[in-house]
Order: sequence, then C-alpha cells, then structure tokens
Amino acid sequence: MHRRGFLKTAAVAATPLSAAQPVRFGVDLFSIRSQGWTPFQYLDYCARWKAKVVHFSEIRFIGNLEDVHLRQVRAHAEKVGIEIEIGMRSICPSSKMFDPAQGTAEEQLTRMIHAAKIVGSPIVRAVLGSMADRTGPIPLEGHIENTAKVLRNVRSLAVDNGLKIAIENHAGDMQGRELKMLIEEAGKDFVGACLDSGNPLWTIEDPHLTLETLAPYVLTSHVRDTAVWRDKGRIAVQWVRMGEGNIGIREYARKYRELCPGRAFSLAARVCLTWTIRNSGTAIARRRRGSSRDSWRWRIEGSRTNRLRLRHRRKRASTASAKISKPASASRTTSWVSDMRLVILSCALLGIASAQDIVRDVRIAVAEKNFALGESLIKRYQTARGATPEMIEAVSWLGRGALAAKQLDRAHAYAAEARKLALQQLRSRKLDAEPHLPLALGASIEVQALVMDQRGERGEAVNFLRGELKTFAATSIRTRIQKNIHLLSLEGKPAPPLEVSHWLGVKPAPLAQLRGKALLLFFWAHWCSDCKKQWPDLVRLASEYGSKGLLIMGPTQHYGYVAGGVEAAREQETAYIDSVRKEFYSALPNMPVPVSEENFKMYGSNSSPTLVLVDRKGIVRLYHPGGMSYDELAAGVRSILGD
Repeated sequence: MHRRGFLKTAAVAATPLSAAQPVRFGVDLFSIRSQGWTPFQYLDYCARWKAKVVHFSEIRFIGNLEDVHLRQVRAHAEKVGIEIEIGMRSICPSSKMFDPAQGTAEEQLTRMIHAAKIVGSPIVRAVLGSMADRTGPIPLEGHIENTAKVLRNVRSLAVDNGLKIAIENHAGDMQGRELKMLIEEAGKDFVGACLDSGNPLWTIEDPHLTLETLAPYVLTSHVRDTAVWRDKGRIAVQWVRMGEGNIGIREYARKYRELCPGRAFSLAARVCLTWTIRNSGTAIARRRRGSSRDSWRWRIEGSRTNRLRLRHRRKRASTASAKISKPASASRTTSWVSDMRLVILSCALLGIASAQDIVRDVRIAVAEKNFALGESLIKRYQTARGATPEMIEAVSWLGRGALAAKQLDRAHAYAAEARKLALQQLRSRKLDAEPHLPLALGASIEVQALVMDQRGERGEAVNFLRGELKTFAATSIRTRIQKNIHLLSLEGKPAPPLEVSHWLGVKPAPLAQLRGKALLLFFWAHWCSDCKKQWPDLVRLASEYGSKGLLIMGPTQHYGYVAGGVEAAREQETAYIDSVRKEFYSALPNMPVPVSEENFKMYGSNSSPTLVLVDRKGIVRLYHPGGMSYDELAAGVRSILGD
C-alpha cells in the first residue's frame, strides 16, 4: 500500500475518535499478509505508521511458537513501542475449518495461551469456523455448544494467566446474536468478541447492529469499510478503503469509541473484493487490488439451511492489479442502503432465496411489520415453486406477526390460510415427514386459539385446542397444542401426574406423595442455554425457601442426539444428559430429575425451560413456558408457600 492511501485510511479511522478517548490505532496483519515478511518487518512497518497495536491474527504471521522466538518478537515490539495481540484459527472440533493435525482444540488453545503470556498479548483471538459450518448434518447450535465446551475446558488456564479469548465473527460463521450466545455460554468473564466490521454482511446482518449487539463483549476489533449498491437489478458488495463505503463507517467508528472505550481499533482491509448478487443466484467476481498476488472468485447461491452460502475458489493470478472502477452510487449514502435490512429483502425480491429462505425472508418482513411485503414474497415464491411446506410455514409466520401486532383479524386470516394449506398437504403425506409442515400447522392452531382468547372467547379456544389435540395426538405437534391448552386453562387445576419410573440423581416421588410441599417444576433440556441461565435463580430460591417447604424437581427427556447434534442411542444420550446435569446443575444435588418424553407431552413443554409452580394442595398456580426473572419467580414461590 502506498503512503498516501495509508494516511487517508488512518485519517478516516482516527477522525471520529477524539482526544477525549485516546485512540489505540492498530493493524490486523491479515490485510498485508501477502508481503511474506518476518514478524520483525511487520512490526517495523506498522511502527512507521504510528500503530499502537499489531494484531498477529494467525500463527503464520508471528513465525512460530518457540519460546526463544516469541521473546525476541516481544523485545522488538517493546523497542518500537507496539502492543502485540495474537491469534489462531478454528477452535471448534466439529468445524470444517478445524485442523485436528495440530492436536485437540484444547491443546491448540493451551499453546496459544502460553505464547500470549510470553509476548504480552492480553488476548488470544480465535474463530469458530466459516459459513460452511452453517450447512451440513450438525446445526450451528451444535458447533456453538462444542466451541463453548472447549473454552470452558481452558478457563482456569486462561484466568490463571490473566488472559481472555476473543472469538471473531468470522467469514459468515455467526451473526452478532449467535456470537453473543457463545460468549455467554462459555463464560463472559474470560471470553469476549473480536469484532470485524466487514464480516456481518456475510450473514446478511447490518454491521451497526452487530456492533450494538456485541459491544459489551468486545476485546479487540478488525475494521474495514464496505460499499453496497444496486447494479442493473443486482446487489453488489465490495470491501473498500476506509471512508469510501456507504455503510456509515464514520458513525460506526464514533459508536465504537463510545461503546468500546479503550479497545483496539485495528484496520483489517487495504484491498478490494467485490461480489455481485444477481438474479440467477450466482455472483460475478472481480479481482482484488492491492499487494496480494491472489485473486478470489466467489459464488453466492441459495443454501439448504436457511442461509446464503459463500463458496470460494482460490486461483493463482498475475501480480498485476486489475483496476476496479468505483460505482458512483457507492460514494454516497442512499436511503435504500442506509438500513442493511433492505439488502436482505432486496435479495429475496431478486429471487435468490432457496426453498428454506422464504421462511427467513418473511420473518424479516414480519419483524418490520411489513405484512404486504411478506405477502408479496410468498406470492412470488408460490408462483415459482407451488405451495410447499416451507411456504406454508412462512404464511404461519405472518399469522404470528399479526398476532404480536394485535391485528387480530389479519392474524386469524393468515392462520386459517396456513391451516387450510397444511390440511391439503396431509391428504397425500404424513405430518412429520419433514420439519416445516408441523411448525406451520402447530403455529396456525396456536394463533387461531390465541386470537379467540384475546377476543374474550377462552372457552371456545380451549374446546378448539382439545379437538385439535384429539386429531393430532400421535404427531409431534401434540406437545405444542397441550402447551396452549395449559396456558389457557391449567392454572387453578390439579397438576398432571409425572412419570417417575426413570430418573437421574435422587429418586423422585410421585406428585400425589408431595402434598404439603410447594413444588417448582423446572423442565430443561441438555442443549438449552436458557436453562443454564435460569439455573442460578433456582439455586437462590432453594437457598432462601427450601427450609420453608419448597421442593424443586427437574424433569428432562431424550432428544435422540448428544453434543454437536450427533445422533446417539438412548443409553448413550442418558449418559450425556447425566454429564450435563453434573456439570451445570450440581448445585442442587438433591433435585430429582425424572427422564420421560411423556412428562413433556403432558405438560406441553415445547419451550425450554418451562416453569410450573404447584401449591401445597397440588394445584397449579403458575404455568410459564420460557424463562423468568428471579423477582417474578420469587413472588410466585412466596404465594404458594403462603408467605
């Protein structure tokens, strides 16, 4: 990169960050990796541009992890007045990006923590994987769970060394909310985020939303600007020099200073990469400009897992740079690109969505309360593909959205349409042949019943649900229907009996034998992060009210898989459930844990956790699918104890 370009980039990066909050200007070496320099040359180069932080985001940039070499790098960094941050690649054992030849994920992290201690890095940057991990037999939630487990396994080592692990939103692997979930699942006391401003668009997310979501967890950053524009009915996205994009990078920098004070602001891109989304679902590629010897070709196509997938092929190219003319529209901020949600919806309208993406696109429209757009998306989809289970699920989401918006007539119409279409499908197939139709039909039944209830017709709603329960008792939506019956009618009624023939921990007593006790039922699942978040509140309740007669019981069930979504035999899953119980729920060793699918069906627990309070006479006083605050739960407990 030439001096003029660098100074322009640095000026844009520094301008919004005023002297009131000193700028820790940094450089991510990934952006100049093609130079092939030694770590000492990288440090000298960055020192010339007054960088305060140099981010060795991968091991190859620092050379090797030998102690003697690392001490030499640290000494040179101290000599030129630069702070070092180091990093590595995937630590998720189930990721396609993970390299098992380098040892287990824990072994690799252990080496990096040791290296970070030597060079004086306060963090170790790592990634889950890439967009490829959003496809395949293991769901993203499984990869997140596996990564969190690895991180927890090295927690004591990281804490003892005074280090934190910074997980990047990398190459389309996670949106901001998903990375937030991983951080909280692993432990935010020693895990945080490496926030990359150029990667959110890989997951069709507004970079400003990513920043706002992850700001409390940010440990360091990679910063690059992006241009988004319309190109003859297509959408083009290009990484550009700082200040040449139209995603509001100055405002992004201002927010970063305000929300992430004192964190490194490290430039990560000094080359340009363009990909253009077009009607066929492919993308045209243009060569990067800058010092890199490589060019990349990209193809964007509809994936099978509700996401856009970026595939790339690396191709050796000449060292000559290809000139990319900047589109006029990329130099100004226009209303349609001021909100990245419009990029997503434009993608949908261009017809690049796969069969499953219709659900995602309609949900985005619903979130904006743009029901007309949702209807338009469904109509376009139906014309091209017909009434598929995915399309019917999308219709059901319109019903949910209208109900949430208190538009009862519209909600009822959408739900009735989804139910009619689902019943037509059932003439030639079984309900549970694939996952979309059960979701669609279950949601349509739920919305219709809740509309009746909000119109003051609770009796009619319960009768409608009971009729549907009788019809679909042998299907997967039985639990959902039962949940809605309980929501409308269980409180004030005797608690349904629990199946207690199989259990973990202390043997549970039948409910009939627990009269005189106040009972809190905590329905949990081994995969459920919200259950783990709820657990400290239950421990506190047991401590404060256990001596007054409160008993906590934790029913759970089998799901057919273990960590990472790997299918497992019943015995294997039972052992896994017990290991989760001991790791996360051991603070109440006397909590009985009945293991039975029937309990979840009887109580309609298709939301985890589900919380039920039963008074001393065996009457249900609270039925609540989902988590609750401590204050809400404590008030309910006091009421059933008679305090």
